[in-house]
Amino acid sequence: MARRYLPVNEVIEGVKGWTVLAQVVEIGHVQLSQGARPVNYHRFLLTDSEGTKVSAVIYGNDIQFFVAMLMLFRRCYISSAALRKAESRYPGYCRACFSFRGTGS
Repeated sequence: MARRYLPVNEVIEGVKGWTVLAQVVEIGHVQLSQGARPVNYHRFLLTDSEGTKVSAVIYGNDIQFFVAMLMLFRRCYISSAALRKAESRYPGYCRACFSFRGTGS
């Protein structure tokens, strides 16, 4: 079966078997969260072919795994991630956040 690529704005809760092709356009630095139990996190900005921006944040030990795949200007496939609503204070970003395991291209 051929892979079906969707733009980020068409991936909504309840859609099964989807794949988004996105490109890494910005990489932040590894930072330490503030709180009772600080944890390292690494922020990435991705965009799809329609220009929709997605902010991806990777935490803790997952940073070492994903940093090899999420290199600047590299495209990656994101498939069947768990979705959650993005906060309305981020109007320039897609209205869904991904919790994903991706595969690089």
